[in-house]
Amino acid sequence: MNATRKSSVCKPVAMSVTVMFMALVIANSAFSEQSAQPKNEQLPLSGIVLLNKNAQGQATSVVLDEKAETPKALLDLLPAKKDTRKLTKEEIRQVAEKNRLFNDWDINPVLRFQDGDISAFSKEDLPAWNIELQFLARRIVIEAAEREKAKIPSQGDLSALSNPVFSWLYDLARKKWEKDTK
Repeated sequence: MNATRKSSVCKPVAMSVTVMFMALVIANSAFSEQSAQPKNEQLPLSGIVLLNKNAQGQATSVVLDEKAETPKALLDLLPAKKDTRKLTKEEIRQVAEKNRLFNDWDINPVLRFQDGDISAFSKEDLPAWNIELQFLARRIVIEAAEREKAKIPSQGDLSALSNPVFSWLYDLARKKWEKDTK
């Protein structure tokens, strides 16, 4: 009889410990997700980065308002230093993930990065800072296209549209690096 009582008492206690543990895991993951940028939250760049579109709704060029104040969220994503080392394939993948290039995009699903994109970048002889800025520029253009419902037909078109954004980001990063060395 005692064994039966013990087991009936232990089950609820064990179950409540399990439930509490699960609640802590869920609360912890919710907290860590709050501190990180939500998966689909866009950078606050509407009005700063705009796209011109043709009659078919395809993006044809990027318009930058470089005189507008640059949001802190964007400045925080710039490389902290001019890192000249070559990244490994895995590091390149991590930079792409950080910039959401593996996202499933609503308007431009063809722009979702694939393993071949990572392989292509790993074969280039580009320093880390360059890849970080290129991927951030691509993210900014894709987000503008999604926001404005503009089509970008291919990765090559995305690359061309990203060039002026890359130049703008490089200027911002260079100022940040110069400021940090003074």
